[in-house]
Amino acid sequence: MIMHLRIHFIFSAGFPKQTAAQIILRSISNYFVTCMTSSLKQVYFVLFDSESVAVYTSELGKLDS
Repeated sequence: MIMHLRIHFIFSAGFPKQTAAQIILRSISNYFVTCMTSSLKQVYFVLFDSESVAVYTSELGKLDS
């Protein structure tokens, strides 16, 4: 049973951070909406620079609205 998931984000090859954040956050959100009996309780995002933190914070705020 997995209870915690840690995701490390290292961006390379020019893939846009905002697009990556949108895809990842939407996928995680959809997982929890559709899988009500998941043993997964926490997801940790490991971001390595302030720009990535800002992008993920912004995109996460959009999910809430």
